[in-house]
Amino acid sequence: MLDAAKAVALLFTNPGQTLADMTAQSVLRPRLPLIAVPTTAGTGSETTNVTVIIDAVSGRKQVLAHASLMPDVAILDAALTEGVPSHVTAMTGIDALTHAVEAYSALNATPFTDSLAIGAIAMIASRYRKRWGNGHDMAARENMLLASCMAGMAFSSAGLGLCHAMAHQPGATLHIPHGQANSMLLPTVMGFNRMVCRERFSHIGPGVTQQESGRSRRDRRS
Repeated sequence: MLDAAKAVALLFTNPGQTLADMTAQSVLRPRLPLIAVPTTAGTGSETTNVTVIIDAVSGRKQVLAHASLMPDVAILDAALTEGVPSHVTAMTGIDALTHAVEAYSALNATPFTDSLAIGAIAMIASRYRKRWGNGHDMAARENMLLASCMAGMAFSSAGLGLCHAMAHQPGATLHIPHGQANSMLLPTVMGFNRMVCRERFSHIGPGVTQQESGRSRRDRRS
């Protein structure tokens, strides 16, 4: 819904143009004011200058990246995600994780985006299972919402990778949820990139392992 709102806000002030037309232009009329309030923890669209829209006629996913698509205000309220079904919670969480992993291993990564991406990965590792298993755990939902936002900020500057480049095709043609497509592709893409991203990937593992170890100890105590 956020992506649709961003596209409408820009199309309204630039009538007669398609997303493809606007992609080719660097100068567009200012969009309508935009306040983004996410109701899932996954896309990070509230802090990105990107919108992804499915063309109802062709069935293709269209991606538009433009500075005007960055919302004016982002409001993160975990209470709005409480009613999200568990399978949607799982898939959007994987999307956020993929954003963070790809931003951390992107060619344009910087120390600033690294801190956001690694922070998001650690937060997702600490709360993902709990949030998926207990949709009413508001602390877990808040953590995931923050992690999704951080991952969005990271990839907005650093960019994404091969996983997202390929995930849109099965999503559009086979109607596979975006997070599920990412979950199918990410292990293979990480394996493909391993030789040139070995050091980067080695930094991801300890954070996830530490969070999992801490979770296991807490589970045993309970």
